[in-house]
Amino acid sequence: MKKSTLYILAATLIASACTQDVIPQGSVKVELTASVESQDGLSRTSLDGAGNVLWSAGDKLSVLYMSAGAGVNDEFTLTEGAGQAKGKFEGSLVSSQASDYYAVYPFSEEATITAEHISVPFPQTQKYAAGSFAGDANLSVAHFTYDGRGALAFKNLCGLLKLQLKGDPSITVSSITLTDKAGGKLWGTASIDLSSVDSKPVMTLSGGGSDIMLTDINVALNASKATDFYFVVPAGALSKGFTARLTDAKGNIYNLETEVDNAIRRSSIHLMPEVSVSKPVAVTDLSASATANCYVIDSSKEGDYSFFCGAKGNAGLNPTGSNVLTVATAEVLWETFNTSEAPKANEIISNVFVSDGKISFHHTGKAGNAIIAGRDSDGNIVWSWHIWCVSTPVKALGPLPSGAYILDRSLGCLNDGEVRPFAYQWGRKDPFVLSVSSSTSAALCSVRGAVRETVTRQATSIDDAVQHPTTFFAQSSYNSWLNRIDDGLWGTAKTIYDPCPAGYKVMPKGTFAGIAAGDFTSATNGYTLKHGGVDLGYFPTCTYINQSGSLASAGAIYVWSSYSDNGKITFMRLTSGTFESDRAFTASNPSNSVLALSVRCVKE
Repeated sequence: MKKSTLYILAATLIASACTQDVIPQGSVKVELTASVESQDGLSRTSLDGAGNVLWSAGDKLSVLYMSAGAGVNDEFTLTEGAGQAKGKFEGSLVSSQASDYYAVYPFSEEATITAEHISVPFPQTQKYAAGSFAGDANLSVAHFTYDGRGALAFKNLCGLLKLQLKGDPSITVSSITLTDKAGGKLWGTASIDLSSVDSKPVMTLSGGGSDIMLTDINVALNASKATDFYFVVPAGALSKGFTARLTDAKGNIYNLETEVDNAIRRSSIHLMPEVSVSKPVAVTDLSASATANCYVIDSSKEGDYSFFCGAKGNAGLNPTGSNVLTVATAEVLWETFNTSEAPKANEIISNVFVSDGKISFHHTGKAGNAIIAGRDSDGNIVWSWHIWCVSTPVKALGPLPSGAYILDRSLGCLNDGEVRPFAYQWGRKDPFVLSVSSSTSAALCSVRGAVRETVTRQATSIDDAVQHPTTFFAQSSYNSWLNRIDDGLWGTAKTIYDPCPAGYKVMPKGTFAGIAAGDFTSATNGYTLKHGGVDLGYFPTCTYINQSGSLASAGAIYVWSSYSDNGKITFMRLTSGTFESDRAFTASNPSNSVLALSVRCVKE
């Protein structure tokens, strides 16, 4: 796609009248009549057919300032002028003694101010408006002094991207997800530099991610006339192009992509050429046969994937009761190549979004691991899933003397000779990365995104752990990471917290019964296992995470079983030439679930 012409937006708001009345507690009631300076302006809440900007009912402003060393956020509400270019706002200033005031549109209870900057949320989702844009996403700021009561010159902090789409009328657009190909942040917490407000305001984003979604569209395309779709985009984004993923009312996905520099300028519209939407992409449903906490992808197969996100773990496609999930948004929480090099943004997984009860994403065709977190409408993590992009297909090996068939690698390993498995606190579904060689070396699984946080406390509930998938709950001794003993988190029958992919489960007690130390043959960074002529795979020697959250005891094999008796959990261990198929925990403490060991899955 070619870069379009940029049109400058006017964004001046004039305080044409100001009156005051003294009310209790010394607050000052203020009335502002505001208007847009230019007919070409797109800085406010809606557009008419001629491109004029109109105020909308319910519009609110935040007026921010410092008072007695503390930041104040006062709310101003539109009282007159809905649907017009001029509007009257009313609100109360807690203090009329500040030297400087800053007005931010739209109002946010979470907006804060310091002597240097304003912080305010910038949303991931933007609601579609016909011929316009999501007003509550289009941040703008103005600086004024109370005594001056002069022009309140609002300035845009973002620009607009305008997509013009045509297509068969049978395609009813439900949502569009926009992803920055350079990994630039498109949403998060916005920080506005106060020193820049009077000239060219500067906004930076922290947290958040590189994709935004236009929702609530429900518009049928037209084959001959393009429909306009506006995105509010931070200035500087899309410098290496973008991907747009359109989802229709039937759940079909259509991809639009450009690698051309489409950098967004502040207070400008970036107009894209008309594009015809035609053939949907093929989407592989990873949960078509069963739901799980881990889904396996052949990394050589770049493509689009989805999975049902309405169920916890293996609760199935028709969950009931407490096993039902409601996911509003989704994002890549962290990802790794299992090497010392961390992935760049969108290098393994991109274009993550929620639609019609499913999380969809694009896999780039690179081997690695990714964790996708699902959040509720308040932004809380309600569940997370492991996307295991293996470099060689997984397979079951066996049988062992116990009759079990085991996966050819530990969870997290990208091939059957991989030396970097993941580690799991017993009973949890969420992994942590490990070091390959020793307890003193840095972890060779470099992660992009959320990193492991160690806290010395017990989880207050299993939900507490689910909501904090990157938190390692450490203890001063071998105790439970949970504030109670729960032998049923994993079990002989697969549970909703089991981290294995569909068709597999954490190995039960007795899986390695009948195996002896002599069945193991030393190999690079591990051992190969063969019994009775049956190849049973490669087992890496690696560290585990001890009760304090530190890496420990390199050079041995530690693999959890699913068995727990009053918190006493068995595990498979090979160390110093001694093999124990079901090592019992012998310490006097009530549990060893605090440890994080590797997991080897067996066929259900």
